[in-house]
Amino acid sequence: MRLVLNLAAKSEMDAEAAPHPFLSDVRVRQAIRMAIDVDTIVNEIHYGNGRPTWTEFFRPPYECDIPRPSFDPEGAAALLEEAGWVDTDGDGVRECQGCPNAEDGTPMTMEFAIYSEYGEALVLAQQYIAENLSDIGIATELLSIEGAIMWAPADDGGTELSSNFELDMWDDGYSGVDPTDFLWWFYYSTATEEEGGYNVGHYVNEEFDAWLDEAYTLDEEYRKEVFCEIAQILDEDLPWILLYTTLEVHGVNTRMNEVQPSSNDPLTWNVADWTISE
Repeated sequence: MRLVLNLAAKSEMDAEAAPHPFLSDVRVRQAIRMAIDVDTIVNEIHYGNGRPTWTEFFRPPYECDIPRPSFDPEGAAALLEEAGWVDTDGDGVRECQGCPNAEDGTPMTMEFAIYSEYGEALVLAQQYIAENLSDIGIATELLSIEGAIMWAPADDGGTELSSNFELDMWDDGYSGVDPTDFLWWFYYSTATEEEGGYNVGHYVNEEFDAWLDEAYTLDEEYRKEVFCEIAQILDEDLPWILLYTTLEVHGVNTRMNEVQPSSNDPLTWNVADWTISE
């Protein structure tokens, strides 16, 4: 489960030319991550069926030693102060006071969307995260959008590919054993809709691009080094914020045979092999 941040202003496609008033500032992104109580979400909302996750590289064969970020609302508030966001009128919402990408007085408010098909657990997580952000002076307008709209092509009104969003939350990760295409799809600077990717946050980092180009090699040990360099860059830049993983659970009748879940495909990938015992 991840927070998808639009580093560009809503409806803009260039984060450098038209940055988001505050999500474009890495200090704000760091503060948001520090303010979210992931353990409570995992333990109380998902009943312990998951674990905190803060890097793309958290499972074999590519695991990188990226320290877990602390849950530190006071530290998060201090970062927002440093970034020029201060609650000057005492209403609980911070305003820009010398921040880099907004006019003074701009309130620290944003839309925060989930996709409706996931169910109650995601609704509760969204509400709890909104409370966490409110505690540090960030106000959110909570939205629930059909996935068919959130992820549709821009020409069909897709909110993400048309950059018509600020903060979204949904679940995804690289399937199988190789993260290369997944990383290009979401983070490479040219992975736009036109290029066939999904870099909807408009993240651009030439160093990241260069390291990912290095990953296209058969030298497996070198690839592990490359991916951990990438993990460090993503941890420092926080283009998106990873929160936790949950179990994928299937109920299968005991009479069913040869049902083999796969991380690469739906449960029914080998349905031709299924049999039913008498």
